[in-house]
Amino acid sequence: MQIQLAFHTYLRSKNVIEQSPKAALPPLASINAVQAFNRDGASPPTLDNIAMDWCYSPLKSSRWNSEVIMLLSVDFHRNLKDETYPDVAFDEDTMNLPAIRKLYEQKLICMQQAYRNQMKINAAAAADERVQVIEGFAMKEEKQRKAERMTSRRHGTLAWHKKIVSRNHFRDPMVWDATGKIITRLDVEGMSGDETDSPHGFNPKVLRCLEFPWINPTISHLFKALESYEPALRLENMMEQIGNSPLERCWEAARKDIKSRVVAGLPRNWYDDSWFQGLSAGAHSVLTSRRDVGIPTLEYFYDM
Repeated sequence: MQIQLAFHTYLRSKNVIEQSPKAALPPLASINAVQAFNRDGASPPTLDNIAMDWCYSPLKSSRWNSEVIMLLSVDFHRNLKDETYPDVAFDEDTMNLPAIRKLYEQKLICMQQAYRNQMKINAAAAADERVQVIEGFAMKEEKQRKAERMTSRRHGTLAWHKKIVSRNHFRDPMVWDATGKIITRLDVEGMSGDETDSPHGFNPKVLRCLEFPWINPTISHLFKALESYEPALRLENMMEQIGNSPLERCWEAARKDIKSRVVAGLPRNWYDDSWFQGLSAGAHSVLTSRRDVGIPTLEYFYDM
């Protein structure tokens, strides 16, 4: 997005974030100035020589940091309105001060984490200790990226399923209405967080769904049948595939996602019976299951 590019350009011009991925971290605000301002408002930060108090946590709890974020937000908002960035068309609805402030807070929290990581690296006296700390950070970042990819896939699967329902509703409105209601009720948390099943660097990649231990297998089979309708209209109307072909998807689960979040308040028969029977009385009360609602049967469009 152009607004993101303009945002990073502005922050770099103020030396609030690193100039490049491998550049030195931006300067830290003077401890004396921060303490004086937090105490009685003396020596406030200015745009001419602005810096964050990266040591304060959480960032917004520092009076100094709140003032810095406010100054930067107002100044960047003014730049947008004055069309300082030609590629960005100013829109007050999406580029208002609260939205810009939120953008700052999200970015600066990431920057603070980079500071904390560097401080831990510097605190490691021996070279082998520093290597272990760096490797630990790399593993944590990869785990976070994997979680973000999985969340993104779940959102994509939800949108994809809703689109299939919309496009095939005419075939049997009652069945497709019931299917659509299940999808809407399960929402993102009820969508499979697919993962690639191929070794790193191997092509073509194959997506393998993750099995939720808490969901009724009948619903999983319903979604498998639903996805068989994805190319239905295209094949029936002899239309060509537009864009890149999707990754091959295997419905045989590679493993159970035991850490998946359970959607509470569903009809009792939407939960896996064995899983439900194994819950404690307290877990049952928290789950607040509802009376049964029928799960439709959807015939496969073709043999998957």
